[in-house]
Amino acid sequence: MELIHGVEALKTPFQQSAVSIGNFDGLHKGHRVLIKQLLDRSQSIGVPSVVFTFHPHPLTVLAPERDLRRLFPVDDLVEQLEQEGVDALVLQPFSRQFSEVSPEEYLQTYLVKPLNPKAIVVGHDFGFGAKRAGKVSTLEDFCHQQSIELNVIAPVSFTEQTVSSSRIRKEIAEGHVEEAADLLGRDFYVKGVVEHGDGRGAKIGFPTANVRLYSETLPKAGVYITSTLVDGKLEPSVTNVGKNPTFLEHKTKTPMRVESHLLNFEKSIYGHEVRVVFHEFLRDEKKFGSVDELVAQIGKDAQKARDYHAKQAGA
Repeated sequence: MELIHGVEALKTPFQQSAVSIGNFDGLHKGHRVLIKQLLDRSQSIGVPSVVFTFHPHPLTVLAPERDLRRLFPVDDLVEQLEQEGVDALVLQPFSRQFSEVSPEEYLQTYLVKPLNPKAIVVGHDFGFGAKRAGKVSTLEDFCHQQSIELNVIAPVSFTEQTVSSSRIRKEIAEGHVEEAADLLGRDFYVKGVVEHGDGRGAKIGFPTANVRLYSETLPKAGVYITSTLVDGKLEPSVTNVGKNPTFLEHKTKTPMRVESHLLNFEKSIYGHEVRVVFHEFLRDEKKFGSVDELVAQIGKDAQKARDYHAKQAGA
C-alpha cells in the first residue's frame, strides 16, 4: 500500500481512483463497511482504492479542551488498511489553516485535482470544509456535476445503537473491553516499549513488563485478562492498569501504568516493542493492607487468566 503524507506530496496526480473519506479512528465495524464498498467499487471500475484521512485528528486541533484520544496509534490504521487490500492511504496534515478551507476548495484542491475520483464513498454523517459547511447533499450536487459516482453508507448498528468511535471510547473508559471488541471487530490493545520499572513484581514472584505507551487510549484502572504480543507471538498474560496504590502514594498526577505479567514466560524483553491485548475485565484496582494480601490476590488473578487461556486454546 502506498502511504502519502498529504496530497501535496504526490509527484503526479492519480489518473483515476475510488476514494473513501473520513477519520477512521479505530477502523471499527462501521468503517469497515465503507472500506468494503470502496474496494468493491474500485475493483468494479478498475481503478486504485484510496483512503483519505487526517493526521492529527481534527478535534485535537479544533477542540483541544476535549482531550480526544485516538483509539489506536496511526500506524494501526496503516496496518489494517494494508491487510484489507487498500491501494493507497492519504494522511492529510490537519491544521487550523486547513480547517478554514471552503467545501468547494476542499473538493477541487484536495480530491479532484490530486486523486481524480471516479467514485467516492462516505458515511451518512459526512461533513467537510470550513465549519463542516459541506454536507452529503453538497457532495451529491458536486458529484452529479462532475459525473462522479457517490456511495453514501448508512449507519451500522450493534445492540440497537450506532457503532462509533466515541461509543467505543466510552466502553473502554468503563472497562468494557469485550463490548469494545464487539464494536471494533477485533480486540482492543495498547502498544509500547518495555522499560525497567521498580522491580517489585519480580521480588514478590510476579515479574511484570512495564510498558511505556505509544497508545493514547487506556481502559479504566483495574486488572484484566490479556495477551501480550512479544516478537510476533501472543503470550498469555494478566495486566494491571492503574497507579499501583499498594506501593505508591495515590496522587491525582501519578501517571497510569500498564504492567503485564506474562504467564510461564521467563525471557528478558526490556527494550522490546509489545502489544497488550485486552480480553476481559477481572476486578478494580485496590490498595491492599499488606504485600501478602496483594500476592494472594495476584495469584488468584493469574489463575483466572490461565483458566481463560486454557479454555480458549481448547475451544
